[in-house]
Amino acid sequence: MKKYYIFILFFIIFLSACQKNTYLEMDFNQAVSIFSQQADYLLNSMEDWGLNWQKWQQISLEVDSENKDILLNSHIDTSGYTDYLADKQDLYSQVSLQFVDKKEKNEINISGHLAYKNIDKEKYINFQDFVVNLGTGNYQNNLLLLISQKLEDKRIFLDLKEKNTSNFYKDFNFLLQTLLASNIFYPTENITYNWFFAYKIKIQPDIIQYISENTSIKIDSFEWLLIINSDSKVELKIENSDIEYNNKPFNIKWNIWNKNWQLNVKTPEKENVVYVLSWSFHKNQYKFNLKQTMNYQDMISLSFNLTNKKLENLIKNTIEGDVEFANKLIYWTDLEKNIKINIKAKQEITNNSWFLFKKPESYIMLKQILWDSFSLSQILSTEDSFINK
Repeated sequence: MKKYYIFILFFIIFLSACQKNTYLEMDFNQAVSIFSQQADYLLNSMEDWGLNWQKWQQISLEVDSENKDILLNSHIDTSGYTDYLADKQDLYSQVSLQFVDKKEKNEINISGHLAYKNIDKEKYINFQDFVVNLGTGNYQNNLLLLISQKLEDKRIFLDLKEKNTSNFYKDFNFLLQTLLASNIFYPTENITYNWFFAYKIKIQPDIIQYISENTSIKIDSFEWLLIINSDSKVELKIENSDIEYNNKPFNIKWNIWNKNWQLNVKTPEKENVVYVLSWSFHKNQYKFNLKQTMNYQDMISLSFNLTNKKLENLIKNTIEGDVEFANKLIYWTDLEKNIKINIKAKQEITNNSWFLFKKPESYIMLKQILWDSFSLSQILSTEDSFINK
């Protein structure tokens, strides 16, 4: 009997010797330095994607889906200029879309050209050759055609009351740049977290004030950890953080580790709804997934793979993926499978810092539509206004 005990004891000792020691203590400043080197990957990726450029871009997007309930075929070609940091856009799109609801026997066909400008938070659109076809004999369709003809080649100012007047990309970029700088954090306690050595950390109070003064972000409370995974890998784990963005509260959990990131966001008024964004990357390959869950059920899930190629002043991106909708979002039932829509896109970006964004010299106001010369009485008085042509 003793020989069995000796054998078991030898086996346990052998396993213990083979097991990797995950507990590694490290000086706090060294841990912050290693984490910052890893996090630089994300900032460099933004440069590889051209997000920090004022750029000319051309995008070709195909979206299609078919099952026993729906048919979707669409193609969108977009070209123009974008400056994310200055929040300016001057884009031109050619749109072709067909949607068939086989259940309800409804069909929508949309085609035309759309120009879009966003300059100093003022937005303008322009329709050309735009057709919305809801099927013959449909009076709604005829009315839309008449309205679109009235608006043909007219610049429309979208005089909407802006709820969000901040530049999200600029704020997010500023926040990352600040958090990844040195001497931002300070340790409050050493702990063991999932068998790893870790520091509980806080942000310097003057840095919190600095972020609040330069963005629309206010950090109210946070529980953050700096976890030592190995001598070359350090993870920043935001276990719980309450922030305000544009005076709207959010609760955030965020894992930042090497080349894998995950962000969970929810709002107090919708505790049962959670948004989960995760992405990972290796060399020029990136994987993204964005989900909206309600009561732990996936309602919307967007997944795509991006292949990035950068050649001096030119960037080429290829995107393939899909988006899934829970069937009950459309038909209010869980009895059928999710609706999956396939996505394919190609993007070319050129750095172009000399393009001048100009506001249109003349335009009509959105609130003028269906009033003035676009009024319903004026449209309905048009001869043969409800005759199919």
